[in-house]
Amino acid sequence: MKVLTLFLVMLLSVSCIEPKTDNKSVISSNPYLIGNWSGEGRFLNIDFNKEMGGIPINIEIKDNYEIYGTIGDAELINVSMAKAKYGFEIKGKLSTRIKEQTKMDKDHFILLLVLPEEDREKATVSDANFHLKSNYIFDLAMRVGGVSLMKL
Repeated sequence: MKVLTLFLVMLLSVSCIEPKTDNKSVISSNPYLIGNWSGEGRFLNIDFNKEMGGIPINIEIKDNYEIYGTIGDAELINVSMAKAKYGFEIKGKLSTRIKEQTKMDKDHFILLLVLPEEDREKATVSDANFHLKSNYIFDLAMRVGGVSLMKL
């Protein structure tokens, strides 16, 4: 019984480990992502959106495979990108609150960059979703929003 319990705990621990992504392999195989993507995000919750207002979102994907970004007043740190079924997922931790005067304590940012299936290399707009969370795994109280990002 102890062996089975230990095995199940180890299996659960390994399944919760987030796989490390490699920005270089994702960006080098999708060079059309390189550039500055910018837009103003809005939260889906109407009352929360009234409280927060529009949130400027800027993502810079460089040809040296580094990714930088800002969300409101916060900078993204430890940014990674992964390919997903719908397009690409960009993750980063926030350096500060997205608006300094608010009490929102979410410090993890996920951007779901959606690009058309055909002619992706010509895409200059992405209707993206974003999540502000307390962690990358599960946050029942996460804040969800949408943004139309333009490639500058």
